[in-house]
Amino acid sequence: MPIAGTFSATADGGWEGWLRTLAINAKSRLVPNDDRSSERSPHFKAFVGKFEVGAAWCRKPAVVGQGTRLSLKLVDPSFPAGLSMTLFERDGSGRADLVWQHSQHEEKIE
Repeated sequence: MPIAGTFSATADGGWEGWLRTLAINAKSRLVPNDDRSSERSPHFKAFVGKFEVGAAWCRKPAVVGQGTRLSLKLVDPSFPAGLSMTLFERDGSGRADLVWQHSQHEEKIE
């Protein structure tokens, strides 16, 4: 799995770390969304600096005791399309990896 960043849990219940791809190297934050207007609203807002660049939703871990799992969608005018990523906490340790989710529409490399 291509890791696009590493994050640490913050005291406010969010996550902080680095988003690193071929084109991006930015300190990022996932801040709890205290203004959820519906069940479908994101659980977190994603920021690079003071700019909101996406949102994240809590997902159930595939295995009990696996830790936090967030589905993240990042957007930027320079992207041809939004980036889909998943944040996986390492065994409830407060440390997590951000993993790039390839689009199902991308051509597979053989």
